[in-house]
Amino acid sequence: MFPCLIMSTRGEVQRLLRLAVGPVAAACIAVYFGYHALVGERGALSLIETERRITEVQAQHDVLSAHRQRLELRAAQLKQDPADADLLDEYVRALLHVGRPDEIVILLDAEAR
Repeated sequence: MFPCLIMSTRGEVQRLLRLAVGPVAAACIAVYFGYHALVGERGALSLIETERRITEVQAQHDVLSAHRQRLELRAAQLKQDPADADLLDEYVRALLHVGRPDEIVILLDAEAR
């Protein structure tokens, strides 16, 4: 219809597209890096999860360390030159599952000791 109007409009659109390529590419790059900084393998959300896991493992380590200390104390008492007679008697009875006829035996969990 109006070839001159179509040509000028097409040229104007092409010029605007050329001007918009840089900012659009920069915005895409910013969104990409922003997404990975938040959700990526080493992003902020992963950091929060890692810190939670560290706290959980530290609590488990503390429980196991306390249990180990109790076991080391019992072992040290058994290793004494004259071993603690009561502790040795308790250990042998538990190991052999024996008791005297006049005794009442109360079994505890292994973790409770």
